[in-house]
Amino acid sequence: MVVKTLKELEELLGGRLSSPECADLKINRIAGLDGVLKESDSSLTFAEDADSLKKVSELSFKAVLIPEKLTDRLPDGLPALTVGNPRIAFAALLSLFYPRRRYKAGIHESAVIAEDADIDPSVYVGPCAVIEAGCTVEAGCEIHAGTYIGKNCHIGANTRILPNVSVFDGSSLGKDSLIGPLSVIGPQAELGDDIEIGARCQIDSCRIGSGSRIDNMACIAEGSVLEPLTIIIAQACLQKNVHIGKLAIVTGQSLVDEGKKVGSLATAAARAHVSEDIPDGQNVWSGSPAMPHKAYMRSVILRQSALKYWEKMKNNNNP
Repeated sequence: MVVKTLKELEELLGGRLSSPECADLKINRIAGLDGVLKESDSSLTFAEDADSLKKVSELSFKAVLIPEKLTDRLPDGLPALTVGNPRIAFAALLSLFYPRRRYKAGIHESAVIAEDADIDPSVYVGPCAVIEAGCTVEAGCEIHAGTYIGKNCHIGANTRILPNVSVFDGSSLGKDSLIGPLSVIGPQAELGDDIEIGARCQIDSCRIGSGSRIDNMACIAEGSVLEPLTIIIAQACLQKNVHIGKLAIVTGQSLVDEGKKVGSLATAAARAHVSEDIPDGQNVWSGSPAMPHKAYMRSVILRQSALKYWEKMKNNNNP
């Protein structure tokens, strides 16, 4: 268990304590306002507005991160650490209080490794993993139980591949990435650095730019290109040869038709069916078929009005 005093957190975050008397208060847990608290915990949370600060005071949190604008509203007796952005400061503390498990370097006796595979000595290879001929696995990687890596693949430094992932022949994964359990990476796929892919994803022979995030159960077909920093949310499906621009977002359960483009900074809203190109820019397209969000909302209102009129006419014709 990680335990830090508020004074140590003040130095780490560059904040300001509400009172010198609370400097030695020990914090052993951080949690959001919806977190489950135990009497034995000395928990820290964050508040961004007056309503959330009031909720903090009603719960059993021992301290709170607040912005400058809330210092005058702080309840008596509640220790606080004033920071520029409480949400970002809270996120920065997550890895401190909940560090991820580190696996000791080594190859499990049940793993099957090709003789000519180049495995750095610092790599962890779990039980029943298979690494085929011609593969390169760089320093600090974790290849977890039941994972299959096909021939001539390249795994960049510090990348973690969780249990039961399949990476097929000739694929390249960049450094500092994470592949969730039960995902499949097709042959000749090219993945950049700092990419996160969730559980049960199907990634065919495509190219994904650095910094992208792909949520659980997404499907990306062959020939697709995702530029850097794109976000694909759960259960979205990209058909063949789709192009997703930089910083674009394809939200949950959306479908992008074969060969279509979602432009840079654009968003395909939840369950959208993108059947034509979405241009670059900070615009949101919704509906099926997808259209600019304002046009979609107008169409919804028109449909509702037509249904109401139809019901009215039907009732008038039924004495």
